[in-house]
Amino acid sequence: MNLRIHGIDLARGLAILGMMLAHFADPLSRVGTLIDGFPSTLFAVVAGFSLALIHSRAPESPAPLLIRGVILFLLGSAISAVPSIAQVLTSVALIYLLLFWVPRLRTRHVTVVFVVLVVASALASSFGFSMTVYPPAAWLVYGTLGVLLFRLQERAPQRIPAVLLGAAVVAGLSLWWRVNSVGYQFLGDSVSPVDHGSTMYEPMGFTPADSLSAALTPLPHSGSLGDLLSTGSMAVLVILGCLLLTRMRAVVSATWPLRAVGRAALTVYLLHVLTAGFYLQHETQAEFPVPDATDSAQEEPSLEGYQEVVAGADTWEELYEAEAEFYGYADAGAGDAAKYSKPAGPNTRWWAFGISALTALVLAPLWLHFFRRSPMEWLVSRLIRSGAAADRSAHTP
Repeated sequence: MNLRIHGIDLARGLAILGMMLAHFADPLSRVGTLIDGFPSTLFAVVAGFSLALIHSRAPESPAPLLIRGVILFLLGSAISAVPSIAQVLTSVALIYLLLFWVPRLRTRHVTVVFVVLVVASALASSFGFSMTVYPPAAWLVYGTLGVLLFRLQERAPQRIPAVLLGAAVVAGLSLWWRVNSVGYQFLGDSVSPVDHGSTMYEPMGFTPADSLSAALTPLPHSGSLGDLLSTGSMAVLVILGCLLLTRMRAVVSATWPLRAVGRAALTVYLLHVLTAGFYLQHETQAEFPVPDATDSAQEEPSLEGYQEVVAGADTWEELYEAEAEFYGYADAGAGDAAKYSKPAGPNTRWWAFGISALTALVLAPLWLHFFRRSPMEWLVSRLIRSGAAADRSAHTP
């Protein structure tokens, strides 16, 4: 196995553990805010790197890439029913299904595609088309970025230290920009809006009418230019750092458990989603009890009444105040508020993350000590080989 694979396995393993932490972290905690969007982006850029790597091994047909994309899409669709976790597999599948042709291009043309996708993602964000957990246009940007990193590793490895230094500078500046733009200040181990009388978007100047701000602001998972810059530069920093570190034999040996998680990424990720999703749903139900029957027996608000509330609000603050009054939250007593509100303070489940991470770091290398591939990776490999063979037979005269 060459050094390039060691580095990518290490980066993929870091992405898996990072997504575990993101799932168990309180979104308003210091950790939850700082890592939001970074692990999934790293996973997406690594997928783009793998896209180019797989193509380099079988450039004659796109079948392996397309089959892998279909499998990931089906797996992602199947686990979408798991509560509390937004799965990434269908988004990764888009990289294989929609960018399978990109590795065939010259590097300058790949760069053009990358720039076009960046502009498209920023425009989609400015018009509100990308306000999903994993904006499709943004993930195509990350996939193309991974292809460019593969070209850098293959054709100009001597430039990696310089690119790594540039990525470190951009990542540091963009992280500072993101923290300050989002308008949060750290209070102990929790994060609160600087202006408690406004929404979290108002400190950034984010309003539906302000398309330019929406296209630039580094809001996580928005696909904006700022989001792409902060998360993409951090992914480049981590991947190139892993590629350089794994040039040393001692690092390769010391990082074997984490690299094993990267080699078994699909198996580990699926097991994590299936276990953590239902656990988090149980915890959420415990924190937010189901209202009593007497509460649910009250007359439900009407759609017409809510439309009148929206029409009568001129600002976001007025809208939220009117919503609170419309749904009866504003008149709830202190006891009712305590019953249905989240406990004060951050609620990062460190012990759950520790158990999940430790289990992966122990079981993945143990399995790979006896077997060449983890279960899901073996199954995907078999399906790809069968599909590729069928494709070759169909095109053989």
